[in-house]
Amino acid sequence: MFKVTVIGSGLIGSSWAIAFANAGYDVHIYDRDDTSFANSERYIRQELASLNTSANADEVIQRIKYTASLAEALNGAGYVQESIFETLEAKQEIFSAMDSLVDDDVILASSSSSIPCSAFSEALSHRAQCLIAHPVNPPHLIPLVEMVPAPWTDPNVTEKATALMNDIGQTPVVVSKEIEGFILNRLQGALLNEAWWLYQEGYASVDVIDKCISDGLSHRWAFMGPFQTISHNAPGGLVDYAERFRGFNFGIAQSRSNPTKWDLNAAKNAAAEVDALEKEMGLKDAVAWRNDMLRSFKQWKSNGSES
Repeated sequence: MFKVTVIGSGLIGSSWAIAFANAGYDVHIYDRDDTSFANSERYIRQELASLNTSANADEVIQRIKYTASLAEALNGAGYVQESIFETLEAKQEIFSAMDSLVDDDVILASSSSSIPCSAFSEALSHRAQCLIAHPVNPPHLIPLVEMVPAPWTDPNVTEKATALMNDIGQTPVVVSKEIEGFILNRLQGALLNEAWWLYQEGYASVDVIDKCISDGLSHRWAFMGPFQTISHNAPGGLVDYAERFRGFNFGIAQSRSNPTKWDLNAAKNAAAEVDALEKEMGLKDAVAWRNDMLRSFKQWKSNGSES
């Protein structure tokens, strides 16, 4: 096993560290703000203590080191997972800095959720070693990772990075070509845009819209995707479904031909409704509740795939 470097000690970086260290890799977490290290270690210990499949938390913690020196973090690394701010300027700055420090066999991956790799790697001397490895938050509990190479990424780099994700128990999917937002966030964005519009226009409350997903669509989407879902929703399968409902869905798409940005006043109202719902649920820490539910679901899905 080689050393893995995580760039950024926030929630995504810390979660990645859990995924790699729990699989046996030595991990160095770099952050130029070393005051964040205590929060990172506290979060990692908390999460490791809750993972039924985790080795002894202290043993895993011992595989994780912190440093405010980028050169030290990259020294001897075979794979780098950048997880800093989601701005083009931040990505350009850190990848340029790494480009001057790494050799020709280090994989440089970004957790970017929307910015294509080509936007910040084109001018790098090691650009063939760069790609996107976009996780779902938090990656130590949700396995999907979008592997999105730039046009100049070496295919062997994509293959090796994908193999590493498989090795640590993630579910890597390779996106054939670059597009802003990749696949997962474009799908999520389409649903969110419709949810926002329905709420802003007064068709339903936050609770009603959320329940249509949590107690409706998610029951199927938890184990099958949209194409597989519709293939079972018409007697003749997917083509039959397309023939029956393509006009209906085209009409829905046309009904909102002039999209607008989400209204921030509506966002404040929605936030108040979410807060009220979580208070009614008795949640003191909604993120901890989410992670507990994700752990239970991960175990359930793992058991289902093994049966």
